[in-house]
Amino acid sequence: MSKPRHILLAMAFLLGLGGCEIAQTADEPNRPHATTEPAMEISMIDAVYLETAPSIDDPVWGDVSVRWLSLDLGRTGQGETVCEPGSIQLAYTDQAVYLRVHMEDRDLVTLAERDNDELYKLGDVVEWFIGFPPTVGLEKEVAADRSASLLYPSVYVELHAAPNGLRTAYRWVRPGLIEKMKDIPFTFEYKLDGSLNRHEDADVGWTVLFELPWSSLAASLGAASQAELIDRSLTMMVGRYNYGHYLPYPEDGNGQPELTMWPAQPWTRFHLREYHSPIDF
Repeated sequence: MSKPRHILLAMAFLLGLGGCEIAQTADEPNRPHATTEPAMEISMIDAVYLETAPSIDDPVWGDVSVRWLSLDLGRTGQGETVCEPGSIQLAYTDQAVYLRVHMEDRDLVTLAERDNDELYKLGDVVEWFIGFPPTVGLEKEVAADRSASLLYPSVYVELHAAPNGLRTAYRWVRPGLIEKMKDIPFTFEYKLDGSLNRHEDADVGWTVLFELPWSSLAASLGAASQAELIDRSLTMMVGRYNYGHYLPYPEDGNGQPELTMWPAQPWTRFHLREYHSPIDF
């Protein structure tokens, strides 16, 4: 993307109004955190079985448990709160896995123009991480280094959805090696409650429904079947980049998105795979 459009994006977000704590920066660089690992228990998420594929507003979602996106544990421990909440729900059929994400958002925005753009740099985006857990037996204290997780043997996919229907997919094939997937393995339905890229009005939010076929997930992770995927104990995490005119920003004027996640991580780094949630199918 050309430099003038980066400037345009920054200018669109410079003016912020109060109402919640200052947003965290993007994954890199992070603001300094305490080196002590916050105490936490790894949450499990239940995937509800459905006989037919759900739509984004299907009444069946009323029977699926809801999990709420949060800030990282270090920030919540300091009393910070989420500016614009979001929630997730997980279900599956014999053909695919479905992730529904609903988000409050007073300023829907993205400058992305094509699939496989770096969507998280261009505006609002939801990211779904799903794959096999890191190799068992690693020393837990290594996780105190926010970059150490990238050294863990782990195969997973990272799926991004933007509020204009664009998608990006990455595959982490071995420690430290990532590839952008030419054949994007998922589709998604989305619904906006507001207007995109109109900062003069106040929006309500947006909803995303990912559809990830079992066959595509198996091919991406090198598994033979749905049964193998489940037997190898899939884990997942959902992250959100939330940009907007109404979010508060630091005094230096360098506007940053609010990053939230489920499950909560010790720090704001979405690739801490050892803290991703096991899925109960």
